[in-house]
Amino acid sequence: MARHPWRQKKSREVVTQAINSGKKVLGTIMLNPHPFADEIKRHPEVEVLLVTRDNRTEVIKKVLNWLM
Repeated sequence: MARHPWRQKKSREVVTQAINSGKKVLGTIMLNPHPFADEIKRHPEVEVLLVTRDNRTEVIKKVLNWLM
């Protein structure tokens, strides 16, 4: 995807369809505020995990459990 995929309508549509598909979707999202990124973060099916050096092992375990 482009550096700023939110600028492309098609990219926004694909992301929204993926989230609403009922399937598991793993991705990264910008931390800074942005209207579309914030909409994704507020979506009821989305869980945002902030990864730090201190918690990365726990986050990896949580993601792996979620994927199984």
